[in-house]
Amino acid sequence: MAAFIAKPFTCADPTKEISLGVALSWIADNLRSDIIQPVMCKHGLEHFDPNQWYPTQTLLDIVRDLYNYPGTIEALVAIGKKSAEDYPFGPEVQSLEDAVLAFNEAHHAIHHGISPEQGFLVKRTSPTSLIVVNNNPWPGELIFGILWTFGRRFSRNQNFEVIPLDNDDFGRAVFEVVWGD
Repeated sequence: MAAFIAKPFTCADPTKEISLGVALSWIADNLRSDIIQPVMCKHGLEHFDPNQWYPTQTLLDIVRDLYNYPGTIEALVAIGKKSAEDYPFGPEVQSLEDAVLAFNEAHHAIHHGISPEQGFLVKRTSPTSLIVVNNNPWPGELIFGILWTFGRRFSRNQNFEVIPLDNDDFGRAVFEVVWGD
């Protein structure tokens, strides 16, 4: 079990940054930009440089506002789906299993200096099943969207499912990712 337990929508260290080239494009260009753009403007990000790093807490504030806005759960799933389309994996990631196993490392690549224990705890439960625990401040709906699109992106015409499970004892979202014929 990790000693670090992420708190929803709260960056553990306010000096940490996220690559907006990756992160904000996920938000600005997703399927529900009609809802998201006004919230980005509220936080001063109506215009941003995709090549810059920005405070992670600012992006978490945007996502928190969306989470609390009526009817935006689908927007958070859409953000997750959009982010997974271009998630920064190396060429060795060729399957859904590879993507889920590499998810934590890729997550750390777009966040400057976060705790090594922050991210995704992945456990194999069978040859075609992994459990993913969301140990970061991003909401489970966003993570569901990411995992679902990893399935679309890497399943190679295999069947796959992303199954939300009950939250763990710390309130963290837990998912089972299953694949096969």
